[in-house]
Amino acid sequence: MNTKHEFGEIQRKNMEAAMRLAQISIDNSQRIMALQSQLARELFENSVDQAKAQASSKDPQDIVSLRARYAQETTQKMIAAAQQVADIGNNARLGFRACSPSSSRPAARTSSMPSSLSSKRCLGRIPISSKRCSRR
Repeated sequence: MNTKHEFGEIQRKNMEAAMRLAQISIDNSQRIMALQSQLARELFENSVDQAKAQASSKDPQDIVSLRARYAQETTQKMIAAAQQVADIGNNARLGFRACSPSSSRPAARTSSMPSSLSSKRCLGRIPISSKRCSRR
């Protein structure tokens, strides 16, 4: 009888962990989709404004300057978005780790990056800040 109870308890814990993992995945997918939607909207609006500014300019130097500024602003937005996606991914990884069967600590949803990771800004192994990145 005790074995059946233990087996049932293991199944219940596994199901709870699977549900937490699924919820973490859904939450993070929604965050990334919202980020992508916002970024696409901003880039589209900026490109329309940029096209209007270039069309109204008669000076070739001014047009080159506008293009350079637009490229710089777009690059900065893309880097910021990549940092946010990396933060979301790191938080998801921590959430997954907390749900793993080998974890002795309870699963907790993280709303911000822990201080131990905040100094390392990476996208995969690619550094997106002056700090060096390493894979654990």
